[in-house]
Amino acid sequence: MKWLKAIVVIAVLAAGGLYVVEWWMGRLPDRPYDLVDACAGKTYEDAKPYAGSGPHPIAIFKDDEDAVLQHETVFLDGNTTWKPSDPEKASEVQLVACLKLISANERTGATDCAYGPGGIAATETLPMLRATYQVRVYELRTHREIRSTRIEGLDTECRSMIIAGRKTRLLSEPTPDQWQNLLADLVYGNR
Repeated sequence: MKWLKAIVVIAVLAAGGLYVVEWWMGRLPDRPYDLVDACAGKTYEDAKPYAGSGPHPIAIFKDDEDAVLQHETVFLDGNTTWKPSDPEKASEVQLVACLKLISANERTGATDCAYGPGGIAATETLPMLRATYQVRVYELRTHREIRSTRIEGLDTECRSMIIAGRKTRLLSEPTPDQWQNLLADLVYGNR
């Protein structure tokens, strides 16, 4: 019976090793938000090429203040998603947009954002600063840079919630209109 357990352990280890080797060689993950390594230059050989007529689905990643890239979905009016920015599977993605914080300067002129437990009495007030970002768009398959530009985030609305004690300021972010103006020709255009 011990030899049977040993065979099962070896088979599990071998299967795990094969997955790691396939992932390392550029195999696509299942979910779009796991494509974060594409911003650091990882290529995915089994990704669809950025070619033909659109739409060309895109995964968007935004740098937070701790230099951690977070997956973003562009929401439109009525809280619906901009479909090309919200593919269900990583296998649908052709482009990746990487947003890196460049600077956070002056106050936006908006009132400070107040937060309290359960939305009751404010116990924490944070200033909103104007943030500038570098946006680079790459083809997922090859990491070929398609576009590079800087934008200033125009969304200065206070976030609905924050993690208490974790932040000392809030940063303006790109609005849905800014995202669409920046990416629509790449997403819908012919390649």
